[in-house]
Amino acid sequence: MPDRIEPDYFYDVITVAQPAMSPDGEKVAFVKQSANREANKIQSHIVMSMGEELRDYTSGPYDSSPRWSRSGNRLAFLRKDDSDKNQIWVMPTSMGEASPLTTQPGGVSGFEWSPDDSTILFQSTVDPRDEDPDSHKKPVVVNQLRYKSDGSGLNGAGRSHLFTILSDGGDATQLTHGDIDHYAPTWSPDGVRIAFIAAKNVNREFESRTEAYTMKIDTGLARSVTDGLYAVGGVTWSPDGSKLAVFATASLDDGGSCSPMCQSWIYIIENNVPVRSITDDSIYPHLDGYYDYAAGAMLWTEDDRIIFSAADAGQSYICSADVNSVDVHRLTEGGVSITGWSATADAGRVAVAAGSPDRISDLVVHEISASTRETITDFNSEWLAAHETAHIEKLMYQRDGVDLEARIYFPPGFDETAKYPLFLDVHGGPHGVFADTFLPIHQIGANRGYVVLAINPRGSSSYGRDFACAAHKDWGDGPYEDLMAGVELIATRPYINENAVVMHGSSYGGYMGTWMAGHTDRFRAIAVAAPVTNMISFWGTSDIGVHFSEIELGNGAGLESFEEYVKHSPIFYVPNVNTPILILHGEDDDRVPIEQGEQYFTALRRLAKEVEFVRLPDTSHGLFANKNLAMREEYFTRVFGWLESQLTPE
Repeated sequence: MPDRIEPDYFYDVITVAQPAMSPDGEKVAFVKQSANREANKIQSHIVMSMGEELRDYTSGPYDSSPRWSRSGNRLAFLRKDDSDKNQIWVMPTSMGEASPLTTQPGGVSGFEWSPDDSTILFQSTVDPRDEDPDSHKKPVVVNQLRYKSDGSGLNGAGRSHLFTILSDGGDATQLTHGDIDHYAPTWSPDGVRIAFIAAKNVNREFESRTEAYTMKIDTGLARSVTDGLYAVGGVTWSPDGSKLAVFATASLDDGGSCSPMCQSWIYIIENNVPVRSITDDSIYPHLDGYYDYAAGAMLWTEDDRIIFSAADAGQSYICSADVNSVDVHRLTEGGVSITGWSATADAGRVAVAAGSPDRISDLVVHEISASTRETITDFNSEWLAAHETAHIEKLMYQRDGVDLEARIYFPPGFDETAKYPLFLDVHGGPHGVFADTFLPIHQIGANRGYVVLAINPRGSSSYGRDFACAAHKDWGDGPYEDLMAGVELIATRPYINENAVVMHGSSYGGYMGTWMAGHTDRFRAIAVAAPVTNMISFWGTSDIGVHFSEIELGNGAGLESFEEYVKHSPIFYVPNVNTPILILHGEDDDRVPIEQGEQYFTALRRLAKEVEFVRLPDTSHGLFANKNLAMREEYFTRVFGWLESQLTPE
């Protein structure tokens, strides 16, 4: 009989990430990640795939982001230093010794080899506090809104800037300056210019607007090239350097007020020609982590195609878009969630890191012309053989004339003649999505005997702009009706115990959990994590509070939109709550600060409602990006322990 998937499953599995294809297409470097219980951290090193052979390329324990030199004879990667900052290291691909290249006080994030391999372009945070060993004892003075970010804490006067350094070593040269962040740098094909992303507009404190810039290395003069677009999340050059392609959203003055996370398109930028899109609403180019300024990846081929990864209805694809028309082709099959990819210059071979509901994470190489694929890694085969994953049913249903998709996870050994509790899970965002991937809480829930219901209500991404933007100024109401319609549809099935319906949600999913608690008694118990409960204080305390809230619910919290913020805040419906509630919140959460959970807990307890509040130490908003690895297991254990205690007959 298979073992049950337990809350500590992640200590026993391997994750594959960040594939990097060699220029000749013969090798793939990638990151192999595993959880170390004793160290309480995710550890990683770089592995090289060479035909049928897999060879450990670096020793770790915290190596990431492999990047091939253009010639293919060297590999650069990031390794954490003694201050837990990423630095660039370089080593020969002939398996020689690695040597450190940078010693940046603010560490290194994005980087890229120059076309002639002589120089590496990178971004690093410049913070006056890094030069002061006693800075932690001194006040942090801020005079702009964006002074903190989830996962890294207070930024103060620190700003992300661009640098170059000779690939053989030497001192780094700072290219950008000022009180503005610069991100996602990339070289022009001739090595004379760079392109990057920045927010230099006068309203950058209050808006999500960003622009793409080009800059000549020798003069330092930069100019914006994306006027008319609202938010840019990635840049790549044409092979001849005459044009750019960018991931971006349309400007807000086009008749809509769409969040950058709702939908993005690929636009072509060239001198004296209007900006034009080459993708449509049928596909959602991956732009994950927009608010953390993560750049999407693109490849512009010699035959004028843009290669990129994208999603449709929660399934990921490698796609090709014709630069001269709106003509998108899917080069790979769906049924997976792609977390990283890399290709040869002609996109003939594409390596992807991807997971599926029954495969945690694998490296797969696609031969595009032959329409074949080869799975290179199988690190989790023994674990998967010993653990049965949930069978999934996909279901389409309608509410108010809108098509909605749900995924239903059935317990291993499912018996249609038995009765099962129903576990509704609600994703975050609101522009997140339940995708075709291994989702731990769904697998753990199904293994504990729940039928798990995962719905993508209006607001979810990868179903088109209108669907995603439908949640704007409608937090709570419309998505609530979508979710409840799905719950009632599934609850009528003969194998569901209608008296044992529970729910869970995190972030916006936590918001929906607290909203549901104030609007229905349908659930026996609700577990929420990092819930937004008071839109007014969220606007003033979150690291994205102003520019996110004012797109989602309307401009000017505390001013002209005050009543809307009150109307859509679950805390003002606490008197209606009759459902037992578990609240989990990270103490270091800057995205949804813990005061949101504290306020809701206080309001519930003041009215003598049944509630438990769990404060997670050393934990920010992204549970799976947290340094405190033990909190993952704690989280799953407490969620299911709470729900099961509420379902136990007295």
